[in-house]
Amino acid sequence: MKIGFIQSGAIGDILIALPAAKWYVDRGFEVIWPISSSYIKFFRFAAPYVNFLSVPVELNSFDFLLGYPRKLLLETGVKDSFTLYVYLGSNGQRYDFGQPVNLPESLKLDEYKYAVTGVPFNEKWNLDIVRHAVSEQRILDYIDAHRPFALVHESPAGRRKNIETEISEGDQHLRVVRVSEITSNPLDWLAALEHASVIVCEDSVYANLTEQANLENRKYLFLRSGCRDTPVFKNGWIFR
Repeated sequence: MKIGFIQSGAIGDILIALPAAKWYVDRGFEVIWPISSSYIKFFRFAAPYVNFLSVPVELNSFDFLLGYPRKLLLETGVKDSFTLYVYLGSNGQRYDFGQPVNLPESLKLDEYKYAVTGVPFNEKWNLDIVRHAVSEQRILDYIDAHRPFALVHESPAGRRKNIETEISEGDQHLRVVRVSEITSNPLDWLAALEHASVIVCEDSVYANLTEQANLENRKYLFLRSGCRDTPVFKNGWIFR
C-alpha cells in the first residue's frame, strides 16, 4: 500500500514528521514524500525507508508547496495522502487544501502533523535516521570537540543577535562554537550536539534535532514564533 506525505519544506518540519512516516513504513506502507530538491540528497541518506521525490525549488510558491507534490503523488499511483501544513498562503491569499476544521486553531504545528496522519504524538521522539559517521567526525575535528564548548545556532529567521550573551552566568566561561556551513547536511551536526556542554539555539532544525534525539545536555531555547508555530519541547530546555 502507498501513502503520500505533502510537506516539501522546510527541513525542520520534515524532521518533525519523519517518525510519522516511519510509523507507516513499519506497518507495511510505502511512504512517498515529495520534498525540496535542495535537501533531498541528505534525507534520502538519513531515511532510506521513505521514497523521497524531488520538487524543483524554482517553482512558484503554490506549486512548490502543494501543486507539484500532488502531481508527483498522482503520477506514482498514490490515492491517499496527508497534507501536513497547518497553514498555506502567499501574498495575502490563503490556500484551501481541505484541512480539518478545528485542528489548525487547536493544535501546535507538530501536534497537527501527527493528528492529521493518525500517528500517536509520542512517536515524534522515536527519530530513526542513518548517520554519516565520517561527516560527523569531520565536524568534531574542525571544532576541537575534545575541548569543552557551548554550541550556538541562530536561525536565519530568528529575531535575536548574539544569543550566547544571554545564557546563565555559570555557562559563560565556555568556549563558543557556532553552527556553520561545514557540511550541507544539518543532520551531520548531531555528534557535535551530543558532545556540547551546553546547547544554545533558536527554534530551528537544530533545536528539533536536539529535541527529537532526546539529548540530555544543558539546553537553552530562544523562542521566535507564536504558540501554534512552536513545536513541543519536553526535554528539559531553559526557555528564553
